[in-house]
Amino acid sequence: MFIVLLLCYSCTQTEKTIENMVDIDYQGALKVSLSHIPDSIWGNPEYVLVKESSTELMCQQFDKVKYVTDKFFILDRRLRKLIACDKYGNTIGKVGNRGNGPEEYISIADFDVDSNGNIYCIDGQLDKLFIYNADFDVKNILKLPFEADIIQVQENSDILFGLSSWNKRECEGYKMVLTDKELHIKQTYLSYDEYKDDNYWICMYSFSRHKGYTAYNQPIDNHIYVFQPENPMTLKGYRFNFGSRNVPDEHKKEIEKHLADFEHYSLLKSPVVVTSNYIVGMLLDARQTQFFVYDMKNHISYESEKTEQYDDSQLIGYNEPYIISTVNPLLELPEECAYPDSVKNHLLHEGQVIVLRPLQSF
Repeated sequence: MFIVLLLCYSCTQTEKTIENMVDIDYQGALKVSLSHIPDSIWGNPEYVLVKESSTELMCQQFDKVKYVTDKFFILDRRLRKLIACDKYGNTIGKVGNRGNGPEEYISIADFDVDSNGNIYCIDGQLDKLFIYNADFDVKNILKLPFEADIIQVQENSDILFGLSSWNKRECEGYKMVLTDKELHIKQTYLSYDEYKDDNYWICMYSFSRHKGYTAYNQPIDNHIYVFQPENPMTLKGYRFNFGSRNVPDEHKKEIEKHLADFEHYSLLKSPVVVTSNYIVGMLLDARQTQFFVYDMKNHISYESEKTEQYDDSQLIGYNEPYIISTVNPLLELPEECAYPDSVKNHLLHEGQVIVLRPLQSF
């Protein structure tokens, strides 16, 4: 009975107050083309030409990329696979196997990689956490006590989860939960309000980490929360204000019903990276995607050209200090782009390219 009471207390504790909430008047910020961003902010890009050695190691789209211990981990949600390649772009293996067997997953909602190369994958259909070692072999499989969307493994092996808005199991109503490595609950963060839609997602989202701090944003919420998971008192926030283009609360509850109205709205679109000087992320503006680098000190936003709504290629990951993007050969016209000849040739043969671009100023 004591254990049951303890677990109940862990999931119903008082929410931490966010004492430091910064309001950002994004509508009033000076908008500048991304092509004019200073070199002191935006470093020169590095290109990784991904060479697919077999059909099994082929991805159609790069939905999320992490760069850890000289390996790239690439998630393709459509094909439901996670592959790895070395720092030169040579594909070296596939993480796990899809199927109905006891050690097989059905789909991968999100993943993370710890400093030892262990890979943690959420199966959102089975509500399981698959843990693989650095050789991509199954190390452990744990049943999740809640429904989770995203994951981040901490340096001390604790695990931070972003919970689904429809979660009706442990920690119902909370947005995030911190557990130990055995999934025992240690801390919950932030409560869902009534303005959510369990049946429609604007886009995927994820955690990002910079200098030991984690950033969290789940669209349609225009708040970004930054904190150290092991120290809940560090929780602070940034609230983006798009003025007359903010999404009305009532339209967040039945998104599909109001999709036509989104032609007149702007909102944050994950992922979002927060440093001491800059906020980097994606916007959904008039149902088009736009990459931005916001200079908090000078109130300037450097913005890319707008692309189609579901094109997230300009920001698919962040591993300090690199913004990770991709060049999709099906969307780009290499002969019209200022890429090195080796990149153009790779794109002409429908090869995927990962782009690493460092943030120079922190």
